[in-house]
Amino acid sequence: RALEALNRLEEAGRRGAVAVLLYHGAGESEWSDVPSVTRIARHITALREAGYRFVAAHELPELLARGEAATTADGRVPRIACVTWDDARRDAMRYATPLSAQLDVPMTMLVPVGFVNEHHPFIASWSTLQAAQGEGRWHFGSHGLDGHRPSPVDASGTLGPPLANRLWLP
Repeated sequence: RALEALNRLEEAGRRGAVAVLLYHGAGESEWSDVPSVTRIARHITALREAGYRFVAAHELPELLARGEAATTADGRVPRIACVTWDDARRDAMRYATPLSAQLDVPMTMLVPVGFVNEHHPFIASWSTLQAAQGEGRWHFGSHGLDGHRPSPVDASGTLGPPLANRLWLP
C-alpha cells in the first residue's frame, strides 16, 4: 500500500508540485530546539543550487492553476519552492527577516491572530508584524483566530484540535 501511495503522490506531483519549507522558530545556536539561521540558510541555498525558484505562498494557487508547477511537454518538472512560518514567533521575525533579505527569498508568515491580540509574550506584536510587512520581505496569512486552543469536538466536551470539520456545534 505504501508503494501505491507513493506512486499516486508522484503522479500528482507531475500535475503540479511545490516544495514547501515550514518553520516555526529560528535562532543563532546550533544547539537550540529550533533550527539555526545557518541551517535554514543551508536549506534554502541547497534548493536554490538545485534550480528552485522561490515564491510566496499567496502566489501558489495561481501558479498551480496555470500549470506552471506541472511537468512540461518535454518532461521537465519546474522547481518551485516556498518558505512558510507558523505562529508569528518573535524569534522567527527577528532572525528570518534579515535572512530573507540576505538570500532574496520571500517569506510567508501564518499569524495566530488571537495570540497577537492577547499580547502573548512569545508572539510578535502587531507593530512588529506591520514593520516587517513594510520592509517588503514578508507576506502574511491567517493561522486562525484560536487555532492553537483545543476546542470541544464531541457532545461530551472532549477537547481536540479546532479543525472546522471536527468542531462540535450543539
